[in-house]
Amino acid sequence: MLTEVVFAGTSLSFPAPLADELRGNLARVEQEIGRLLATSDPLLSCALEPVISRPAKRLRPLLAILGAMASSGRVTDRTIFRGAAAVEVLHLASLVHDDVIDESPLRSNRPTPHTVLGNHRAVLLGDFLFARALFGAERNGRACFLRFAAVAEALVAGEFGQMGAAGTIPSYARYLAWIEAKTARLFALAASPGCRVSSRLQRYGHAFGMAYQLRDDLLDLLAGEGELGKPVMNDYRRGVYTYPIIAACAREPELARMLEGRGRGIPLRDRELRTILFRSGAVEETEEACRDWAKRASFYLRNLPPTPAREALAALAEWVGTIPRREGNGQGDGGLP
Repeated sequence: MLTEVVFAGTSLSFPAPLADELRGNLARVEQEIGRLLATSDPLLSCALEPVISRPAKRLRPLLAILGAMASSGRVTDRTIFRGAAAVEVLHLASLVHDDVIDESPLRSNRPTPHTVLGNHRAVLLGDFLFARALFGAERNGRACFLRFAAVAEALVAGEFGQMGAAGTIPSYARYLAWIEAKTARLFALAASPGCRVSSRLQRYGHAFGMAYQLRDDLLDLLAGEGELGKPVMNDYRRGVYTYPIIAACAREPELARMLEGRGRGIPLRDRELRTILFRSGAVEETEEACRDWAKRASFYLRNLPPTPAREALAALAEWVGTIPRREGNGQGDGGLP
């Protein structure tokens, strides 16, 4: 008997025993998150509550639990729960900072911390989350702490590099290096966050993370307002050009000249840009790149025992490699002026 689990707006079917075990294990991760973020400071506690309670995918803890189950059956090692909690808190820290940088008013259709607290306190809240994430990693030992610290450093460096290049069209290689640093390495850590590290699961998480970021970048350009629970086209409007735009510029050099000439301006209306993305084949190229990374993720599962948990990881890889079309076929009145 299959049980549907709604995840990231999508229903995935798992065997009932696996779904029940997942819910129990993820509840334990939530408990660890609560312990990790407990504070006697009433102001901090009040600021943290909306961040913790906000509807979230909890995708990284899900990968951690499924990875542990796929490797060794039942999850009995508490370092998995602690590691999964620390990874999620590190992710939350990055989101708080990202929303300040992006000037984004919403996430999961709720006000972001900086809109409520102001930028200064929101940055400090993100710093607190970063510190607690590293503290949580340290509870699993020095080796685990060093892995987390390296991923946190890479995450910040990747974001810093991408922001520093705003207004320019990066090369494919440069862009992929950024998303490897700021997204894929965190997913690799999430897929195997305990004391005993599985290289196969880390590779799975890395490839999954690359696909996830490509998917996110395309949806950010194609989704309608309100569909993602956050503003769309934020990167484009700030002059931060992601894979679909890089692909379109490679195919239509006039677009590259226009975007770089305007810097952080908005030279094209949303509909015009989407028309170019479809017309140039950039949407299809991004979809293919996303599918390729998702297939790589599935490939790394091949040597794991054939269990329901492994099949669930494969289903997640298939999900991340399938990008829903949100904006027709690209026909319209847009184009290069």
